[in-house]
Amino acid sequence: MDEISAKLLQELGDNLQRSPSPGQPTAATAGTADAADLDRWRMLLVEMVYLLNACFRDVQYWEGIKTEKDTFRQFVGILLQLALLPGHDGVIRINHRGAAQGKLSEKADYLVRFGDISIDTAIVAAVIKRLGIRVKHLEGRLQKSFDTLAAEGIDSILLRVPEDTPESMDCLR
Repeated sequence: MDEISAKLLQELGDNLQRSPSPGQPTAATAGTADAADLDRWRMLLVEMVYLLNACFRDVQYWEGIKTEKDTFRQFVGILLQLALLPGHDGVIRINHRGAAQGKLSEKADYLVRFGDISIDTAIVAAVIKRLGIRVKHLEGRLQKSFDTLAAEGIDSILLRVPEDTPESMDCLR
C-alpha cells in the first residue's frame, strides 16, 4: 500500500467504533452518515478489491503490492477494518454488470457491495471529485481490478468477512 492509502486507512481506523450488534439501525442505514464517512468505507472497498486481485495475477509490479505474505496481511487488515462497518451481513459481493455471457465492454464493469456501501467506477469518480487529486489513484486501482476479474472470466464473488481468529485466517488463506 502506498503512503497515501496507509494514511487514509489509519484515519479511518481512528474514527471507527465497533457496532453493538449487526442488526441494529445505524448511521449508515438510517441515512445520517456524512459523505466523508461513507467515502472512507468506499476507499477501503477499493483497496480490498485491489488486493484481492493480487491473488489472480503476477502483480509484483503493481503499485503498492509487495510480497504475497505482505499482500495477504494488508488484505486481512482491510477485511478486519471493514468488519467494523455497522449493519452489514458479513458478505462482500462483487458482481459483473450486464450479461454473464457475451462480449465484455471495453471497460469491465462491476459493482462491489458490502452492507449499505457500494462502489463502481461512477461512485469512485464522485469520491475523487469530492476529495480531490490525492485519491485519484483509486480510479486506476479499481479499473485494474475490474479488468483482472473480467480477464479471469469472473462474474461474481461472495467473500465472507472473517473473524479475527487464527482458524478464520487459515480458512481465508
